[in-house]
Amino acid sequence: MSAPNRFFAANAFVDISAAQLGNPAAVAVWLTMWLWADKRGRVCVSHSRLAKALGVSPRTIRRHCEQLRKCGLLIVIHGGGNLNGQRPNTYQLNPEHAPQEVTQEDTQAVDPAG
Repeated sequence: MSAPNRFFAANAFVDISAAQLGNPAAVAVWLTMWLWADKRGRVCVSHSRLAKALGVSPRTIRRHCEQLRKCGLLIVIHGGGNLNGQRPNTYQLNPEHAPQEVTQEDTQAVDPAG
């Protein structure tokens, strides 16, 4: 994917999907993965690496990846884990897939007023 197309794809994600997610942390996970993705929109990254980059725990990353997967914004191509559990996941990012229904259970958004 050329640089302008990558820009338009990221814009599509922000314009179409990010607000509907209702979870700024999940948006940050997706955008970080997009920055590291190849020109096909695929990224091979561990939850630990994402967690370190974003200053959260790997468990938090797993939760947000699951929300993104349920919404169709992230497709797991290869699940991580070999005999030692050290192989990272490979993901396909889908920037233009707007979430159809995101339930309260799917999100872990923090209420800014609370």
